[in-house]
Amino acid sequence: FEEGCIYPTLHALESDGCIVSKRNPVNGRTRYYYRLRPKGKNRLARLAKEWLAAARGIDLSLGGVYGEPATV
Repeated sequence: FEEGCIYPTLHALESDGCIVSKRNPVNGRTRYYYRLRPKGKNRLARLAKEWLAAARGIDLSLGGVYGEPATV
């Protein structure tokens, strides 16, 4: 990923209240540190659950049993 993709996403997540940023000067440059807020933790948990459900469905459709590799 490049900056043009990552930073707009981080700014949107911060605007939504999912993360909070902190600026720190390091060697004459400003570094940003990001931390999940409770809303962000909930969103991450929901998205992870959705991802696992999608992965399980793909695995089953390829003939595998979730947790065991599909044989193709």
